[in-house]
Amino acid sequence: MVTAVHRGHEAVAAPQTIKVWGHSLGLRIPARLARAARIQSGTPVVVQLVDEGLLIRRVGAPKRTLEDRLAAYDSDKHGGQFAGDGLVGPERF
Repeated sequence: MVTAVHRGHEAVAAPQTIKVWGHSLGLRIPARLARAARIQSGTPVVVQLVDEGLLIRRVGAPKRTLEDRLAAYDSDKHGGQFAGDGLVGPERF
């Protein structure tokens, strides 16, 4: 059994159990471990088979969802233009 290993205040290892997830297997990554690895929901990763088992590597930054982008919209900052402001110009029919 692996016990939690800490580097500073962040966990770098933690015991986990693989569980069935649909027709696949799933693994929960504890929040402290995810922060230490700089991953969050939506982070693209590659899972690779290595001699010791599996290696999970980040391969980019998380993609922002439409909801994330709309939540970040500030009409004062972005000139007040927004698709929800109604149809103007040639869009009217």
